[in-house]
Amino acid sequence: MARAEALYTKGDFALVSETVLEDSRGRHLIEMIRSETGSETDDRADLIARLQGAAQNPSSVGPIAAASAAIIGHNSRDKEFLGLARSFAESGHPIQSNVPSGRVARQVALGLVAAVESDKKTAAQVYPELRERTGSADPRVFLPIDRILGLLARTLDRPTDAARHFEDALAFCRKAEFRPQLGWTCHDYAEFLLDPGEHANVEKAVSLIDEGLEIARELGMVPLEGRLTILQEMAASAAAPTPAYPDGLTEREVEVLRLLAAGSTNQQIADDLVIAPSTAAKHVANILGKTGSANRTEAAAYAAQQGLVESRK
Repeated sequence: MARAEALYTKGDFALVSETVLEDSRGRHLIEMIRSETGSETDDRADLIARLQGAAQNPSSVGPIAAASAAIIGHNSRDKEFLGLARSFAESGHPIQSNVPSGRVARQVALGLVAAVESDKKTAAQVYPELRERTGSADPRVFLPIDRILGLLARTLDRPTDAARHFEDALAFCRKAEFRPQLGWTCHDYAEFLLDPGEHANVEKAVSLIDEGLEIARELGMVPLEGRLTILQEMAASAAAPTPAYPDGLTEREVEVLRLLAAGSTNQQIADDLVIAPSTAAKHVANILGKTGSANRTEAAAYAAQQGLVESRK
């Protein structure tokens, strides 16, 4: 199971063997993948029945059922699964209450539900307990705690705290290589930055949306891609314009061009931007085409001429 969990956190969904369905934790992973990819699930009634049965299990399976229902509800905005998550989390088996990790999973479930439903009362109850676990991830469903804290702080109208938690979540996901969660954190942070107020930052939101879309498309995360596309449309219609770059270059392509001009290989660009090498290669090809450059040396010279990087003296 450890290998399957590692593959899941990195977004290698296709490599998580269906054989793990024989294990309760394995079935949980498969359900998480189906939620992330928007693929057909088992019969809805059967899935709900299995979650309800798991919620009554005195072992670690119960809290997982609460978190699973919350994730499915969050990704699909399905009110029935959000209701199940709240019910499971609030009426967990007494034995589970004595297990710290079980309490965390239940608080994570309630946090996701509170964020989707804009429930300030529940958010205020959950936030203090999860705040003690900043810089970590729920070991059962692999959600970075700072991402949940960002959502809760936003719900509680605490923009400074929300921004700090989202930044911490981005850093955590990049370091731990939690690619699906990095994509969702990009979504959550961008959505927050598109809210009106002093914290609004359309330029940064656009950059996060672009990064999230790259991850969603690479991993086949259809629900995330759909939600980010909506944010992309919102950003395009926002009052603050995104930076205009020459020859139709996008902000992401300019980021790649700067690394290219500094002498980075495609692999190094991929590592720096947390994207696949194939995506980095695609960006480089697009840059060469848009700038009319025959090779990387000409592209680097173009970047210097356009003032996109500091020219070397």
